[in-house]
Amino acid sequence: VQHPNIADILDVYFYDGKLCIVSEYLEVSLLDLEFKRLAPEEWEIATIIAEVIKAMTYLLDTLPVCELYIDSVRLSLQGSVKLGMPPHPHC
Repeated sequence: VQHPNIADILDVYFYDGKLCIVSEYLEVSLLDLEFKRLAPEEWEIATIIAEVIKAMTYLLDTLPVCELYIDSVRLSLQGSVKLGMPPHPHC
């Protein structure tokens, strides 16, 4: 998967019978942000939504089935907004 709004997958392997995926490190998830303490401005919300829509459009065109979780929306300290692997598996 090659898209500027999707975290790079660096390695995929099996360990102890489980699939492990190593992806690009993105420092913050939307769950980490304290919106009640520091409310984002409208342009910040619009930017995040626009970048997520770009990534989801690409994924839905590429992969017919795709799930998105709030902790899949990741942010870098440099300002990138990308979809990435959540820190824990969803079952």
